[in-house]
Amino acid sequence: QISLRHTLKGHSKGINCLSVSLDGTLLLSGGDDAKLVVWNLGTGEDIQHISCVVNGAVGAVAWITFGTVDSAFVFGCADGTLHVYRRQCDSQFQFCTTSIAHSGPVEGIAFDRTHRKVATVGGGGPQVWNVSITGLLTPVVQTPPHQRFVPRGVEFCDNGASIVVCYLESHDMYVICYAIEPWAVKWSSSIPTRIGHASISGDGQHMVVSNLTSGVDVYSFPSLERIQQFSHVITCNVPLQVATAQKGALVVSGGDAGFARVYERSSGKLVASLTH
Repeated sequence: QISLRHTLKGHSKGINCLSVSLDGTLLLSGGDDAKLVVWNLGTGEDIQHISCVVNGAVGAVAWITFGTVDSAFVFGCADGTLHVYRRQCDSQFQFCTTSIAHSGPVEGIAFDRTHRKVATVGGGGPQVWNVSITGLLTPVVQTPPHQRFVPRGVEFCDNGASIVVCYLESHDMYVICYAIEPWAVKWSSSIPTRIGHASISGDGQHMVVSNLTSGVDVYSFPSLERIQQFSHVITCNVPLQVATAQKGALVVSGGDAGFARVYERSSGKLVASLTH
């Protein structure tokens, strides 16, 4: 049963990205108002606001670790910069480092805990970063590939040995191996729709795609065979975010009419509509 616990109000413009901490106690939200907000999910309180007006809208955010017990996160802005913050004990998050990452807006960030690497995508291409114990980001790829298409996200796969990048216009999805030099494309594949947003399930077995045509498609991963379609009415065709929960058992899709949809993946049944 899904029920409303809190309504969080802290942004003056649209929200672009969300990330829940590993222990489920904190939420990060970034928006077009060039602000990142840290929320206490237990109480619904906003406990910290980070303004980055000079850098523009916050487009992506992810929790990371430095190999310590401290909480930390990295977020990306419209000017292509990455910003790392960390918190010691129960104090507020403090600024650590800023990196110039991409020539355009940062569209996606992912973190691999096994190898302590950050993957980002923006300005037409991906990059992978090593994270030092002080929060310094060092690029792994000296000359990253560049596409003329708009990237819609990046995720780690193959137990952190590869990343998958999805592009909006081209249908193309690339899985790129970075662990073995030189950087190389492992494979690329196309799907029959555009990609508004995509997400790999927690068990790594499926990829969920918002298709900008009829709703949401589920593909087996990495074979990319379409195995399910969740159709819904589209009144305003804009890219909608998708995610999975409970190790891929639930599929969550954004909506263009004031509510998000939650599907049971195995049956395709709509189990909840989350009104905003």
